[in-house]
Amino acid sequence: MSEENIAKLKEQKGFFGMLKSVLLDPFEAFESLRDNASKSWLIWALLCLIIGGLVGYAVAQITSEMAMAVFEEQMAGQEGGPAMETIATFTMISTVGAAVIGPILGWVLWGSLMHIIASIFGGQGSIGKTIIVAIWAHVPFAIRNLITAAYVFTTGNIEMPSIGPAALLNNPMADMMSGNFDAAAMAEVSATDSVVYTLASAIDIFAIWRILLLIVGLSVISRLSRGKSAFIVLIIWVLGLALTIAPTILFSGGGFGPPA
Repeated sequence: MSEENIAKLKEQKGFFGMLKSVLLDPFEAFESLRDNASKSWLIWALLCLIIGGLVGYAVAQITSEMAMAVFEEQMAGQEGGPAMETIATFTMISTVGAAVIGPILGWVLWGSLMHIIASIFGGQGSIGKTIIVAIWAHVPFAIRNLITAAYVFTTGNIEMPSIGPAALLNNPMADMMSGNFDAAAMAEVSATDSVVYTLASAIDIFAIWRILLLIVGLSVISRLSRGKSAFIVLIIWVLGLALTIAPTILFSGGGFGPPA
């Protein structure tokens, strides 16, 4: 084995080395990924899915308990019976499933779109390594998910206080998330309130941190300038936001109007 190959093997980062670099020196982390990638991303991806599933389980558990309590209150103390147990089971499976499958789809979509658009701008690199960039850029969200899981399990509240602009706004869905479901009140929630809160919720320190990691990672992997990489990442992010608020606009009962 040549000295050059030995040197490259020494430069290859394992799981903990890669995680440390993503946290402290993203440029070094993604340069290592570009030049001599290890399989450590598989461990990280699996860990992210476990953390996401934990959050999904916590939310589903509390949501099911809220639904049972509302049902018993409306039915004058009668127990939910098999039907409510079936609903609770379905809620658990669907919520945990979405928490696990969602990140996988997100990584593939982000990586594929970044690679395709970067190629149009003359970028290099492979689609596989660009998807791995998206996986490692999930570090901020994994940290946020851990904090969320701890908060939900500790407080029993599925709505964690925002660390961003949403903290300055009233959540139009707060009553429903606390178990106080009122169909009449829900019908009066305006689309404007819902859209504004949804957009504000999408911007916090973890989301900004992730965007920066994606920009750095795409720049290093594709060998594009940071300006072009930032443009590509922000275009995809805005498109994602548009798709996020589309259901809010379509299904909001109160229509548009000045925010409350």
